[in-house]
Amino acid sequence: MPAAPETHRRATRAVAAPLGGSHRALEAARLLLACAAGFIAVAPFLHDGIMGGVDAQWYTSVVADHLEQWRMGLWPVFVGQTRFAAIGAVMPIRVAPYLQHLTLAVDLLTGRTLSAYLVLNLAIIASCVGGSLSAYLCLRPMLPSRRMEALALAVIYAWCPAVAGLAYDGQLFMSVMTLPYLPMVFAGVARIFERDGFSGWAMAAAGCAACWLAHSPIGLWVTVCAGIAIGTRWALGSGWSPKDAARAAAATALFLGLCGYVFVSIRVVAPPPAPPMLAATLQPVIHAVFPAVLKPLSPYGALVTDLQPGWSILAAVVLGGLAAWSRRSRSTLSLSIVTLFLLCLALPVPFITAWMWRAMPQAVVDITNAVPTQRLFPILAASATVLGASAL
Repeated sequence: MPAAPETHRRATRAVAAPLGGSHRALEAARLLLACAAGFIAVAPFLHDGIMGGVDAQWYTSVVADHLEQWRMGLWPVFVGQTRFAAIGAVMPIRVAPYLQHLTLAVDLLTGRTLSAYLVLNLAIIASCVGGSLSAYLCLRPMLPSRRMEALALAVIYAWCPAVAGLAYDGQLFMSVMTLPYLPMVFAGVARIFERDGFSGWAMAAAGCAACWLAHSPIGLWVTVCAGIAIGTRWALGSGWSPKDAARAAAATALFLGLCGYVFVSIRVVAPPPAPPMLAATLQPVIHAVFPAVLKPLSPYGALVTDLQPGWSILAAVVLGGLAAWSRRSRSTLSLSIVTLFLLCLALPVPFITAWMWRAMPQAVVDITNAVPTQRLFPILAASATVLGASAL
């Protein structure tokens, strides 16, 4: 009997390890397909020009301002100063600097030869490709012997209308920047349940921090969801050991070390107080989403209803939830609770949704702003993808 765990470990390593050149070639093909899925979703952005309307023009202006200051030797950049942002724009460089720094990296890698239009579009493509590739790489350790299923789930994530549609409907380019990191958060949460180590905590903390740097409303909600999922360790009877407390403290320090600048910067900028966003104003938007989420996308684009989970993600939520409650897997139960929480926030569940939003702190409602589904559905897509892998 004592040899059984070692036998299991050897079997697991045998399944997970490549067995030869053909297996390496298959894995390379799967990685290529994962990247291709993300590229296909936003292939029209391979274009040297503005893709979209007024918001796309504004994003191009702040990117061009950031690039020009670096090219002139003015760095680090904290505020707009050039002809592209002559009024001293601080958004998003002071509150969500990831977009401008990613475009700076693209500019450096391409020898500073491309226009701001193409640099921004390449950053969008890189984020979508990174999203599908990140999803596959995060799911692969969860399904070492079922990698085609991991690839299928990664493609479902990349092609989810609420994920692929971010770049098209409303030009939500800052939201697009979070796509590589959302699967990392929930895969880290699942790893916390499955493994006795710090790697899961580090993945969740780093993923949340990157989302805060890219888009603070999505960063806020994915952090809340990760906290709910990890907090269910108490509800599921796992308890917290001193090691868990130490790892949680280390993960918090990692999170603050990576994105604490954002919170300090917001305090320094100290914008004038804006009128509070009333929770009641969110209800018409939420009611407009259902039953549109069960219908095909509109042919001309609809900002609210086209950013929907899609049937594949909803199927992953349902099937993953059923598997969670039948198998009593702690990680799957935790992820199913998170997906249920997101669905209750984003869909008009009688009595529950309105009550949840009224109970939210005013600061959370203000950060979420007028269209909560734009922030919640991409997170739902990532959590449902990892839930599907956990159920398998």
